[in-house]
Amino acid sequence: MDEPIERLQNLDTEKLMDVVKNYRQYGYALEWRDAAISILKERGLDEEHLKLTGNLENHSYTRAEAIYENFRSYSKLTLMVYILSWIVYIGGLLIQPTGALGTVLMILNIGLFVGFLYLLLQSFLTQNQFYKAINQNYGPEGAVIYLVLGMPLYLLLYFYFAKQMKEKMQSIV
Repeated sequence: MDEPIERLQNLDTEKLMDVVKNYRQYGYALEWRDAAISILKERGLDEEHLKLTGNLENHSYTRAEAIYENFRSYSKLTLMVYILSWIVYIGGLLIQPTGALGTVLMILNIGLFVGFLYLLLQSFLTQNQFYKAINQNYGPEGAVIYLVLGMPLYLLLYFYFAKQMKEKMQSIV
């Protein structure tokens, strides 16, 4: 007998429904969820019953996961623009261009800075949505961190916020 099925058969019905609903938070593979559904069917509880009782899917987790993926996309793009803007800025300082090249680099740098600010704001708004989706108050200190530290230290904040949100995903009920 498969290990997942054997382990799951020893659980009571409530625990099995919890496995079906929250298998991602527990780090279980989809096969574990499917095995739990099969065992529940043997016990007389079909997927329709699980759906009606709210135990087929964790909607809070699914919504938070979608928002988290949006945050990751915005944050990665923000990080790329951040790094590119520093490369252009430092490159401009090193070669000290004049004339048309200097003008082009200045316009490029301004454009990258504006793009970075826009993407930083989008990342912040998406992170704020995430915390609302998991019913936690992000608070004004999050906005201050984004605005004050976001520009000069975005490289560090990118990893910090991504890790923090990933950990919060595990706590969604």
